[in-house]
Amino acid sequence: MKQSDRTNLIREGNKQFNEGNYVVAQKYFMQANYQDGLLRIADHYYYDERKPLNALPLYIKCGSKQRIDEIYKRMAFALGKLISQDKESPKDTPEKSQNPEQELNE
Repeated sequence: MKQSDRTNLIREGNKQFNEGNYVVAQKYFMQANYQDGLLRIADHYYYDERKPLNALPLYIKCGSKQRIDEIYKRMAFALGKLISQDKESPKDTPEKSQNPEQELNE
């Protein structure tokens, strides 16, 4: 790709970003392989929209190890909370007796 084409893609991506068209801006930044723009899009998803799973692939593409690690830690923490809640919650199914004939007679 010629440098002038890349520059035009970046300019259009910046314009779309500033207008709030983040999906369109992301497409332009991806075509231009413009890491700074992709990081801005990822930060928008992560901080403004609170959607770390949307931000994660962009952080991975840009090699933003700090943000990737932060998201993975949050995911592990959330999973740990879910697992501990599952262990603490009472079982929904009644315990089955050891003698099925006894259950039928009750």
